[in-house]
Amino acid sequence: MQPLLESPIVALLALIWTLVPIVCATIPVDVDDLDPLKECKRRGTSLVQLDNKIYSYGGQSYVRNGSETPFPITNHFLRIFDFTSSRDMNDSSLLSPKEILGDTTIYNSGLFWGASNTLYVTGGQAQADPWLSLDGEFLPTNYTDYTAGTIFKYDIEADKWSFESAVQPADGSATTLSSLCCGSFGYNPTAQKAYFWSGSDYPGVRQNDPDSSYIYVGITSDEVVGNGNLLTFDTTTFKWKNETTSTTKWTEQGRLVYLPGTLSSTGGVAIELGGQNHGSDSQMEPLRQVLVYDSSKDSWYSQSTTAEGDFPPSRVAFCAIAASAPDNSSHNIYIYGGESPESTSQDAFDDMWVLSIPSFRWLSVNASSVPKKDLACTTVGERYMFTYGGMQGGWTKSGSDEDCDNENNYGIRLFDLNNLEWVSHYEGPASDNGGYMVPTVVYKAVGGDQKGGATQTAPQTGFDTPALTALFRSGTTSSTGSPTPAPKSNHIGAIVGGVLGGLVGLALILGAVLWFLRRVKTRREANQQPYTGTQYMPAATTHTVHEAEAPEKYARELPNTQYGTDPRSPVYYEMDGIQNSPRK
Repeated sequence: MQPLLESPIVALLALIWTLVPIVCATIPVDVDDLDPLKECKRRGTSLVQLDNKIYSYGGQSYVRNGSETPFPITNHFLRIFDFTSSRDMNDSSLLSPKEILGDTTIYNSGLFWGASNTLYVTGGQAQADPWLSLDGEFLPTNYTDYTAGTIFKYDIEADKWSFESAVQPADGSATTLSSLCCGSFGYNPTAQKAYFWSGSDYPGVRQNDPDSSYIYVGITSDEVVGNGNLLTFDTTTFKWKNETTSTTKWTEQGRLVYLPGTLSSTGGVAIELGGQNHGSDSQMEPLRQVLVYDSSKDSWYSQSTTAEGDFPPSRVAFCAIAASAPDNSSHNIYIYGGESPESTSQDAFDDMWVLSIPSFRWLSVNASSVPKKDLACTTVGERYMFTYGGMQGGWTKSGSDEDCDNENNYGIRLFDLNNLEWVSHYEGPASDNGGYMVPTVVYKAVGGDQKGGATQTAPQTGFDTPALTALFRSGTTSSTGSPTPAPKSNHIGAIVGGVLGGLVGLALILGAVLWFLRRVKTRREANQQPYTGTQYMPAATTHTVHEAEAPEKYARELPNTQYGTDPRSPVYYEMDGIQNSPRK
């Protein structure tokens, strides 16, 4: 591999970062003219939906004085969007922001989920930019020593933030070196487990105000590493688990999406799709091939999609959500936006696609939209996709050289998953809006109707492994109605005799069933081998040097040592800006 400091890309980045303080110093900042809640645009936020309320955390906001160039600040507000009743999307009362005070670290591209009236935050790249308080004061962001796997918690009812260290894996393996950033995050709300696959170790840098230099809080650019590990956090036990091997790739900015109809307390099925491989060639991951994760067995499998020549271009930083048919005969993943270095457009992607499973068939959705990358999305009311933030420029554009959003009401948008159109009115929770139904374009392709009944229950060319055949055969069975009860009888003797005879017959049947299942299980285990990465994901050397990419992408590149702070002796600040010793 080419030495990092001799790489022309890194040399260019070093020059760019040398100029960063100069550029910052030329930005006219009039605090009296700034309002942190009146953003020009925003990126890198994370969303959680609990009880039809959507919570937004982290990332960057862009503000500006008048018509001057927008500049980034850290989003230090928990934004709450209320969808508990029917609303118009231009209703300003949708949003209720809460300033995040104290020692809470603000991340992007990490883990954010909710369970039992509590929000959880961990990992991600610590935001470098200062934040602007409601009092009009620039404050440095807090940095947390992450080596203990710190979990930040927000008690919704008490309106209070706190943090504590989670229990590390029992086998002694560390969850991370400094931070978790830019990988794929998925959450199983039924099992209350959070999953983070691959990604990079980006602790980040920080800035005291828009005119100051950047300060290290962790490692330098040439120390950034990544791997293909899957980390699992159990919310109920507050424990981490490291579940994967080193045979998987180091990728960034893909998406790990759980299929709602497969979820149970013991696991579920998730699909990993998209992203960029950070091997020697940094190629984009093709969307014609996806990974299937069976969390009940901790097993990964590779599966080809039956795209028939029509499938989405490779991409990163896109939006992805999933919805299951009422009878679970199909599960449909919707993807929107993103960007790619392979694209010739000056803008981000504006297309939307549906990957229907278990047919693994891509379908293009004709829904006119605006280009978006680095946006956040989630489902609400079962039948809607809510999107927030994002940038419109393509791969070569960063945040500051883009125009402000033309969208009203904080850049929020709502997509009807049933009718496949952007809408301006929310019909209320699922009990009021009818819930999710399979769109016409989907059931015409996979069979059935809007309530399910899909007839194409496997890819046209078959599953890539017998294990997937068994997985989706058991995971997509339709529910059936309750049997009609037998008429009542007053003949007690007949009832007793019938019960005894039934019990004897049931015992014989049960014994036969158990014998048959044991034979099937033995044969199935002989044929089902967990995916090891030897076909689709060749082994990658862990802890390799990260090949640098353009600045202000998903993980901000770290400045070089000319800024004078020893990266191995991090500087920590509290909210008053006074330097303090590191938190242990």
